[in-house]
Amino acid sequence: MCIHYFTNKQQYLYLSNIRTGQVFQTKYSYSQGGILTDGIKDDMLATGFCDIKPLNRSGYFYFIKKREELNNNPNIPEKKSDYTIFLVKLKN
Repeated sequence: MCIHYFTNKQQYLYLSNIRTGQVFQTKYSYSQGGILTDGIKDDMLATGFCDIKPLNRSGYFYFIKKREELNNNPNIPEKKSDYTIFLVKLKN
């Protein structure tokens, strides 16, 4: 289960694995330019912090990155578009 919510103008993400009962709660913070500075960090491609969004398919989510966020990342060779969408499958 994935729920985005706001409290006192602060954004949070609540994740719960219904099978195991494991719960994660994450606070998101943004810079003046709208780039995430706190939250869930991408440890596979090192794209920085991610605002994950669930898909309508169980076990999958996506996040979007602006070109400026990927400029210094050697793992992403093509940086011609303004935005890149990352589709992610959760590990079992």
